[in-house]
Amino acid sequence: MGNSMSLRLHLAIYAPSSPQRLVDVARLAFSFDFVKSLVIVKPTGMAAQVGLADVSKLSYKTSRNLLILHSLSELSEVLRVDRMFVLVHDTEARSLKDIEMQGDIAVVIQGGDTPIPKQEIATAEPVTVPVSYGSGIPVADTAILLYIVNERLREGRADTK
Repeated sequence: MGNSMSLRLHLAIYAPSSPQRLVDVARLAFSFDFVKSLVIVKPTGMAAQVGLADVSKLSYKTSRNLLILHSLSELSEVLRVDRMFVLVHDTEARSLKDIEMQGDIAVVIQGGDTPIPKQEIATAEPVTVPVSYGSGIPVADTAILLYIVNERLREGRADTK
């Protein structure tokens, strides 16, 4: 998997509320070498109280970056990303399969029932996955997104559009 070195993925989860979902997303994310950091934006409720501590321990044990932010706009200030995408469940959006998989890329997913406000993702390009299952299911979003990216890298199409 030599091509994975050219991709540095930063997975951002917006407004997670469930500590278990947050931990599950982190476990999934940290199991792929190309995921360089997990960014948690506006954690709420038990995810903020319990989940952050668990994810923090997990990130330390796996030597991965963990970033907790107040807003998505801070993401580009802190991380130098080449492109930022937001995962949407809209057939009109560009497929994640068609995205060039190289450089520093951030992908934002909805962490729970709270939709991501339009102004928060104004600078992000919407992408979709070719599976229909509804929005606000962060573990499914993460698994499918990482599977697609991993397959693209394994196919050796990482440097083509």
